[in-house]
Amino acid sequence: MPRFTHSRWRHGGWYVHGILYPGGAIGCVSRNYADRRWRIVCDPRPLKVRPTFRRRGDAALAEWRLADAERQSGAVFCTH
Repeated sequence: MPRFTHSRWRHGGWYVHGILYPGGAIGCVSRNYADRRWRIVCDPRPLKVRPTFRRRGDAALAEWRLADAERQSGAVFCTH
């Protein structure tokens, strides 16, 4: 399993180093939501079906998989 390092994002979330999207964006997760659950900031799925996570590391791993799927498909969703 990959290991990630994090640094604060200007909007209160966390950059996830080690995740790179085809559009050049790096990973970013946040728990700045009323339920305080972690989410992938650049998740292209509809809000109602986006998964939430108990831990930042779980969100980072899910985002790593999402970015990998984006690379495999050739799509570009995240460009922040």
